[in-house]
Amino acid sequence: FTEYAVLGALCFCAFRFSRRYAFSVVALCGLAAALTDETIQLFVPGRSGQVSDVWLDFAGYLCAVLAGLLIVKCRRRPLSS
Repeated sequence: FTEYAVLGALCFCAFRFSRRYAFSVVALCGLAAALTDETIQLFVPGRSGQVSDVWLDFAGYLCAVLAGLLIVKCRRRPLSS
């Protein structure tokens, strides 16, 4: 979870300053990374790729991306007095 949260934060920052910023693109990158990671584990002796691990990895990724979106939204909001 933590490893993918870091990846999510880094991808959010990378796409945030890109012209092609879209939440769906950022989310697909995280899902692709999680699926690739679990698929690679199928070919390693003693390891197994699990669907639940894909969801857990993707959840960590999305938590970081959503936290980044929340931070950006809060920084843009003007302070009211």
